[in-house]
Amino acid sequence: MLGFSPCMSQKAKKAVRDKIRSMALYRFQVPIQELAKTLNPKLRGWINYYCKFNKWSTKILWTFVNLRIAKWLKENRGFQIKRAFRWLRTVFKTQPGLFAHWQFARP
Repeated sequence: MLGFSPCMSQKAKKAVRDKIRSMALYRFQVPIQELAKTLNPKLRGWINYYCKFNKWSTKILWTFVNLRIAKWLKENRGFQIKRAFRWLRTVFKTQPGLFAHWQFARP
């Protein structure tokens, strides 16, 4: 396999982060379950493509997604970032499969 790299490239990570930014999550005035329904198809696709051989090379990417969800909470619920992460942890305890990337990076 010539040219195969088991790790996700920086260019690919940047492209995924840009795609998440372009989705403008802060505009979604919906419950968190609806946000998960919107994000999960994209997240599952990236997980299936990039995590097939080395899933831990994408950990920083999933942490970025968690930060974006926390910022969504800040915008829509008026939470501070610290409180948003605390709230996300309680959601994770009750619904650990809500977001597809939570299998790699918990909030």
